Amino acid sequence: MGADVQWWIWAIPAVAGLGYFFLTVAVLEMFNHFGFRSPRRGREGISNGSKDGEGESSARVLPWAPYVPTPHVGVEKMLEMADVRPGDVVFDLGCGDGRIVRRAAQVYEATGVGFELSTAVYYWARLLNWWNSTDDRVTLLCADFWQADLAQSDVVVAFLLPRILDQLREKAMEEMRPGSRIVTFRWEMPGWVPTKRDYVAAGFTQERGSKLTPVYLYTAPFKKREAYAH
Repeated sequence: MGADVQWWIWAIPAVAGLGYFFLTVAVLEMFNHFGFRSPRRGREGISNGSKDGEGESSARVLPWAPYVPTPHVGVEKMLEMADVRPGDVVFDLGCGDGRIVRRAAQVYEATGVGFELSTAVYYWARLLNWWNSTDDRVTLLCADFWQADLAQSDVVVAFLLPRILDQLREKAMEEMRPGSRIVTFRWEMPGWVPTKRDYVAAGFTQERGSKLTPVYLYTAPFKKREAYAH
């Protein structure tokens, strides 16, 4: 009986705390949806936005994209294909819960920088970052990744919709240094020839009867397909 009472003493505040947390992020997400500024956290030089917060992103305003976490098997394959090394800077464009940059820091001794526009998901990622003790190696930004300076990255990972990847090409070609890498999950960069392509059993059906999901690696300078060469 005593053990049961003690369990409830710990359980009730824990559940109340989680409820308060999710209520808070829901309110912040509502503010974000209606145009209020999201909280930002990061290091100097990550963003190429204008000074004093003036001006808008140099990128296009894109429609809302769903939050779909990259399966863990996909995370492992993306980092493996990117040949992440100790000291590399890994950017995740639309990092979600931050699992890719955390894994890059924990296993590959890289520095992770994640960009996430959803306030609720951003705070969830920060909670997981704290829980996994990766705060010193992973920076999470509640920010538009179009403002990121990709020249500061060695590896860029992206699980983005084709329409967004299509617009990412120009930015990547202008900013990324020779030898830097882009890895995409499920969808390829339109008009580019991948350096390497592999597959993982991630449960996303690409073709009838197949549940293998492609992962694409591109190494700068990026090679265009002939139809896109002009």
